[in-house]
Order: sequence, then C-alpha cells, then structure tokens
Amino acid sequence: MQNININQIAEFVNRRAVKINGIEIMKTNIKNIGFLENNPITVSKTQDGYKLIDGNHRVKACLELGIEYLPAIIKENLTDIQEKQLATQCNLASETIIPTTFVDDAEFIWQELENHTQQEVGEMLGWSLSKIKQYSALKAINKEAWEIIVTSFQLVNTKFEEDVVTQKVTTVTFSERLLREILQLTPAQQLELVKDLAEDKINKNKFNLLAKAYKTRNKLIEKLQDALKGIDDKDLIDNAIQEILSGKYDKETGLETLIQSVIDAYEKKNNIRLIHGDFYTEVKNIKDGCIDLIITDPPYNISYENEIVLKDRKNISRDFGEWDKQDNEEFKKNFDIWASEFKRILTENGSGYIFTSDIYISHLRDSLEKAGLRYRATITWHKTNPGTSPTKSNFISSIEYIIYFSKDKPVFNFTQDNDMHNFIESPICSGNERVKDSKGEILHPTQKPQKIIRHLIEISSNVGQTVFDGFMGVGTVGRVAKERQRKFIGIEKELKYFERCKDGSF
Repeated sequence: MQNININQIAEFVNRRAVKINGIEIMKTNIKNIGFLENNPITVSKTQDGYKLIDGNHRVKACLELGIEYLPAIIKENLTDIQEKQLATQCNLASETIIPTTFVDDAEFIWQELENHTQQEVGEMLGWSLSKIKQYSALKAINKEAWEIIVTSFQLVNTKFEEDVVTQKVTTVTFSERLLREILQLTPAQQLELVKDLAEDKINKNKFNLLAKAYKTRNKLIEKLQDALKGIDDKDLIDNAIQEILSGKYDKETGLETLIQSVIDAYEKKNNIRLIHGDFYTEVKNIKDGCIDLIITDPPYNISYENEIVLKDRKNISRDFGEWDKQDNEEFKKNFDIWASEFKRILTENGSGYIFTSDIYISHLRDSLEKAGLRYRATITWHKTNPGTSPTKSNFISSIEYIIYFSKDKPVFNFTQDNDMHNFIESPICSGNERVKDSKGEILHPTQKPQKIIRHLIEISSNVGQTVFDGFMGVGTVGRVAKERQRKFIGIEKELKYFERCKDGSF
C-alpha cells in the first residue's frame, strides 16, 4: 500500500453508478474522522497513471474537499474480467456504507454485455448464467420508467453517524423479481405501474395484479389484431382495443363478438362502393394501384335479335340487350382499354378474371400481354345443367371461358389439387340466387353463379382486400366479396341493374 496522487487516476471501473448522496456521506465522514488508513482505495497501474477499481465515492469526495493524496493498494497485470471481479468484491465489503442495488447490478451487466459474453459477466460477479439473463432482460423496461426506478434508489441515504443529514424519501419497493412481471407489457403500461408504485398510489400486490391483467389484455389485443389483419380502419380497431383495456374481456368471454362487431362496422363503413355510369368513363376515377382482384363479366357481343321458334314451347331468345351488340371490330378495340385500365388500377400483387366467349380468347390475351400483364390460364366453366338443344343440329353449348391474368406476383391461395383444376363445374344461376324483377321475371340474362365467383375470390384475394367489377350487372361479385369479408368497387351502366344492386343486393 502507498499514497498516490488521485489526479493521476485517468480510468475507472464503473461497477455501479456514483450516487450524489453517497459522495455527501463520504465527505461528512472524512470531515468528522478523516480518511481511514485501513480503508484504502484500490487501483491498477496503467501506462498513463492509474485505473480506479474500488473507491469511486471516496475519490470524488476527496476531490471536492481538496484532498489530493490517498492510501491505495496497487494491482498489476490484471485482466479486464479480473478487475471487475475485484471491483465487485470490494463493493460487497462496503455495503454497510453505500449499498449496491439491483439497479447498479443491472446497469453494470448491460454495459459489460456490449463487450463480453454472459458467461464472462457472470464470472465478474460470481453469478449464475440464469441470473445474468434475468438482469439483462430488465433492459426491456421503458427508459422513462427506469429513470424513476433509478431515482428512487439514489434518494436513499444510509445513516452511519449521528451527524449525517438524511433525506425523507419514499420507501423503495422495486426489485428485480417485481419488475420481471412487467417485461412483457407495453412501454406505456410499464411507465404507469412504475410511476404509481413510486408515488405510493398502489402497493406491490396491486402492482402484480395489474401487471397480470395487462398481460391478459395484451394477449387479447394480439388475438383481435390477428383476426382483423385485413381491416385498415384505425379508429375502429383503436376503439376495440380500448374496450379490451377497460377489462371488459379479461375472462376472454365475448371477444369473438367484439371482433365480429368490428368487421360488421368496417363493412358498413368502407367495404362497398357502387358506381352508376359507363365503365370507360368511370374507371378513370379509380385510383392507381388500389385494386387487389378484378372479376368481371363484360359484354360478349354475341347477341342477335332473331328468336328460335319452337313448336308447343316458349320461343328462345338470344337477345341479351343493346349493351351486348356492337360491331365486331369495334368491340375488339375495347380489349386494349380494358387491359390498360386493369393494369393501372391493380396492386403489384393483383390479378384478374374476365368471363368471355371462345371467339375472343386470343384477342383478349394479346391485349393483356401488350398492356404488360401476364396471361396465366384459360379456365373452362362447365355448366352442369345447360338445358336441352332446341334444334338438335349442333352440340349443346355447355361451357364458357374465364381468362386469368395478373401482375408479377399475385396472391394465389392454393388449396388442394382437386380444387385447383383449370375447369370449374357448376350449374347455371338458378333458384333463390337468381335476381328477379318486381314481376318475378329474371332480371339479368347472364347472371353468374356465386359458387364460381366465391371460388375465384378465395383463391386470388385475402380478407380485407378490394375486389373490382367494371361491368357489375346485378352485383353477384359484390355480394360474394362482402360475404367473404372483402371490399368491393363496382361500375354498372344499365340503370335497372344498378338500382337492383343499390336497393337490396348489398
């Protein structure tokens, strides 16, 4: 042991934070009884002077009192780990004067783990690996909450002489074990509980009960958010979260009802947009990149006015309406417009299906590819109940075609091989599914069955995504989209069809 000039101390082993009240204790003690020779500081020799291993509070107190020389034990050739082991041992020996708190231990561990393994830090402290991990985990505590915890310990003084002035402080109640209960909570929840405990608004028992309740509520919120992944309405979700945080669902009863209420409210508020007007005009008002899936049944341009006259039976008409009559070459020019607009409004993961006649398959494919879309397949719809042939002079028309196209990486929910063939078997639309007018007559002659639309929607979109139909008809695509929890935008030119959608289909 020898006296050294403390101004030569250039480095410090920061085993614990220096506490202002600790310095004051030391200053008072030194003033009263002097610096005890049997309580030397510990340093290690460095190239430029000394590194302080033990005695931070004593050194700082002496510097403030103008004392330059102190008795010191000088160590040499210590490794970094050995220096910190020694610092830990020295602190343990001085616990009666300035106690080392779990806060000191935690901050020391955080600091050392930046350059050392957990095993090495355990060697410094003489701790097990599991204990190091527990203290390391405390770093997940909200920074503002941690400052409150730190301050509560800094305010505590140890009275070891009659004339040492102590402060009146709140009783310290924090411990590593207690704080373990809030590690999984949100930063705001951590801050609330720490603040309330520090201010004596709650006791430890209440702290633990609230922490447990918050854990339960956070798990319920995770379930809610997972179930509502496709819902992008922040206000609706925030309101549902606040309901959970109120404690109303702590026993996990009623959560499914809450989730469904959000879905219902979202659908009512956002999901359905019906537009009356001409596709070629109204589609320009659809934003770029906002559509996830297109399913549309545009005119086939195969109507003709003549009826097939049958003996003792009702005549068969192939006149679907003026909307399905156009010069063939003029009609094909529309394909480029469809393709260009479809590419513009689709998201990068978007895709589409166009119902069409066999005579236009190659033309549609050319237009889609020219617009920069990928032709992927032609799907055949086999009608299982097409009816009998009226003339017995040709094959029965029992199929229609669906062109499948996309951008580069479309959503595609492959289920099982038997469901993913490039043909679909389904009866034509009939029964209660058929939309009829006030006289009970079929309103739309080419209404598509919901079974087919449902199949395509489930394969090529996810819950909450947006489906578009530019030739909406009586709204079959929209009804199925709503049923499958998708948004929908539809355009329809014919007023009688649009009114039927607006007045009841949705």
